[in-house]
Amino acid sequence: MKIFATVLLTVTSLIFLAGCSSNKNIAGKYRTTRAELGFFGTSLDLKKDSTFRFHFGGDLISYTDSGRYTLSGSDIILKFYPYHLDTGLEAKLNARDTVYRPKKLYYRNRKIRHYNIDGHVIRRARYYQERNLILFKWNRWVKRKSYLKKVKENY
Repeated sequence: MKIFATVLLTVTSLIFLAGCSSNKNIAGKYRTTRAELGFFGTSLDLKKDSTFRFHFGGDLISYTDSGRYTLSGSDIILKFYPYHLDTGLEAKLNARDTVYRPKKLYYRNRKIRHYNIDGHVIRRARYYQERNLILFKWNRWVKRKSYLKKVKENY
C-alpha cells in the first residue's frame, strides 16, 4: 500500500509540475484581425528557432524586418537585426528610422497585443466601419478589440 501511495504521489506531482511549465509554444504566424485606422495591418511570424519576421503595411507604406525574440513571462521581447544599407542613401536610413518597430509585445490566450508609449497594453483601437441599411449608407469610426491572432497555415 505504501508503494502504491508513493507512486500515486509521484505521478500526481509530475502531472502538476508539467502543467505549471512556462514553456509556451508561441511559434506561428500572427495577423491583425482588422485594418487599423482604415488601412494599416501587421503580421508577425515567430519561428521555433527564436527568430521572427515582422511586416507592417498600409496605404502607401510597407515595411518588413526580422530579428530574434525571447519570451519573458507574458512579454515577447523583440530584438531587430541592425540595418545593412548597401546604397548609402541617407533618405533610405531616415525612412527606416520612422517606421514602427515594437520592442515588446504582450502574449496571452494565443493573442498578441501591442504596448502604447506609456507601457500599457492596447486592448482597443480605432477602425473605420461602413454601414449599409437598405437605401442609407454611412461611415464612422468605431473602437474595437485590437490584437494579432494566430492563423493556420496549409503546407
